[in-house]
Amino acid sequence: VALCSDGESFLSCDDLRLNLWNLRDAKCCFNIVDVKPANMEALSKVLTSADFHPIDCHTFLYSSSRGCVRLGDMRAAALCDASAKSFEASRDTSETLPRDASS
Repeated sequence: VALCSDGESFLSCDDLRLNLWNLRDAKCCFNIVDVKPANMEALSKVLTSADFHPIDCHTFLYSSSRGCVRLGDMRAAALCDASAKSFEASRDTSETLPRDASS
């Protein structure tokens, strides 16, 4: 669970989905990241963590079991599977390189 700086919203994360909740309507949540494949046998990663930006309520990040950290922006789309930025460890070196989601 990750609290938002607006004091009204929070993120919850399970292995396959990241959900956005609002304290005013605890019966409803919005799925903002979904990594569940159509065929569960094709599952190659799970979500491991998520957190909001400390000031910007629309920006969040989440990590996966493959060692990737993705930055999402809820202003771009309701479903944020296509992240704004992706950070992965380079295979050749141990430094982390930013990558655009389009690449």
